[in-house]
Amino acid sequence: MPNSLPLPVTPTQTLVDVAWQARPEDAAACARRFARMQETLGRCDPSVHCWYEADSIPEAAGVPLPLAVSSLAHRLDQARTPTQPDSDEDEGFDLLAWNGGTGPHHANLILQAGSARSGQDYMNDMSNSVGIAFEPAAPANLDLLTVARLKPILLALVDAWQPATGNVRPLGLSEYWFWMTDPPNIDQFRFHGGWMTYVGAPWRREIVPPKQAIVEETPDGGLLMLATEDRFDLLNPAHRDAAHAIHWSLAPLWSSLPGT
Repeated sequence: MPNSLPLPVTPTQTLVDVAWQARPEDAAACARRFARMQETLGRCDPSVHCWYEADSIPEAAGVPLPLAVSSLAHRLDQARTPTQPDSDEDEGFDLLAWNGGTGPHHANLILQAGSARSGQDYMNDMSNSVGIAFEPAAPANLDLLTVARLKPILLALVDAWQPATGNVRPLGLSEYWFWMTDPPNIDQFRFHGGWMTYVGAPWRREIVPPKQAIVEETPDGGLLMLATEDRFDLLNPAHRDAAHAIHWSLAPLWSSLPGT
């Protein structure tokens, strides 16, 4: 395991995201999942209470995305991703939103759902994902970047989207995953470690959590591994070592997925 990987010199965003393989779902099905996610997020944290379209016109910028399934489905239909040339694989829906916050309190939500794309053309079959990117750590948002507040947000995404995997990590940590092999193994991006790492029930049987991980069961039968219960610090060797150990424990899932 490398010990001399470059560290980011500036604070990076913290990403909470979930991902899953090809799962063709229509706009109504994705809208139901989005509404369920938003209902739970609205209860668990004020930073993700509602979302506004990031590319909306100025007159609509203050109008939150609707929670009514019919209205959401109509909006998702408008956000359908065009099918790639020479492909009949449905690309699903692509939507970008923000939480209405400014400065350190700003967050983006990135949704790619309903895709039936196998992902082999991108060398990664996790063709669906939902993520929330929070701004880099600053005095004004340090209370947000904690296990107490980010873990419920991750579990809200897991509950709504039933993914294969999920993660909470500072984006600077991704540089480690890319440079961990020679040449870099892009398959590692299918399941990767971090501050908090979720593995769905069908796949958890394939791995053995490392001794450094704080291990929890999730309500759906999945597994959650935490590198630390403190705020994750990229400059803390103990935090990085635990994240590395979690990452490498996922190696059985890098090249093939059970049941696929």
